[in-house]
Amino acid sequence: MATCIFTSMNVPYGVLSSVMTNKQNERALLSISRASLGALGVFVISSYAPDVVEKMGGGPGGWQKTFLLVGIVSIALFLITFFGCKERVGSGVMEQKTGKKSSLKLSEGIKILFANKYWFIMLMVNIFYTAMTSLYGMNMYFAKYVMQDAGYNKTMMMCSTFASILVPLLLIPIVQRIGKRNVALYGGAGMGIAGQLVLILFAEKSMGIMYLGLILRGMGVACISATKFGMIADSIEYGEYKTGTRAEGFVYSAASLGVRVGSALASAVIGWVLGAYGYDGKLAVQSESAMKGIRVMFYYAPLVVFIAILALLFFYKLDREYDGIMKVLDERHKKQEEAAA
Repeated sequence: MATCIFTSMNVPYGVLSSVMTNKQNERALLSISRASLGALGVFVISSYAPDVVEKMGGGPGGWQKTFLLVGIVSIALFLITFFGCKERVGSGVMEQKTGKKSSLKLSEGIKILFANKYWFIMLMVNIFYTAMTSLYGMNMYFAKYVMQDAGYNKTMMMCSTFASILVPLLLIPIVQRIGKRNVALYGGAGMGIAGQLVLILFAEKSMGIMYLGLILRGMGVACISATKFGMIADSIEYGEYKTGTRAEGFVYSAASLGVRVGSALASAVIGWVLGAYGYDGKLAVQSESAMKGIRVMFYYAPLVVFIAILALLFFYKLDREYDGIMKVLDERHKKQEEAAA
């Protein structure tokens, strides 16, 4: 039930930036704000929820009261978003201007999606991005068995995730100057690969350099998180340009599938690989083979993910094509309005 409610809220919320504006820089700002403040929310809840639970009496009752409070605050924020945001572009606005209602069958929507190469690229990027965030779970295995102190996991996670709050805000002038794709490609995948190479070479030699590698990797993930929503929004215009039909809801609902697939795939791969190498969670000391499996998943699985994102983004050229596409779409929209008048 919770997943259904979250999905029913998250899909239209994701579409919102694409119908509020069709200007690239404005969408970039919306994407960056979403990524940064979303990460801040996750940080606050994960850091302070246990303290609130204790003040609410602890135990199951404390957790229920805490998340009832979170739910009430969330509803208030959703209402602010609902009343404070206005749709200015998109199929809904066009329907109001022309008086013509548009609807798509599922089969038609699927055809439109797979005619949109940039949507497909961003779907795959979303899958690999989510897989990377799921691979943060390997920090605990590395801390507990390789560093032999599970307490290091908290600092490792801070290094991995804190950049997601701060970095996106610092990216605003850079994105406006070089574009979302270049920030995701060079700052995101590039910095992620650099951080992962630092970990491979030095994580077991110097704790300080290991933390540096985690910070670099976290900054790379933050660059992708800050730009991917805006890039998905831009792919809507490309889809309309190619097919003549605008399908915001289909694009975002299908792109959100990447989150589910990436998370499930990464979790499954972690289990498969560790199991294949003989990992046994009941043992305090793991076998030599299991330790190798932990190192493979901590060092090399994220490297493969970043390389895959890098390769995908090389084929994303929409930032350069976008202005020309918008000129064509603007002409089409004017003709549609004139025909309806």
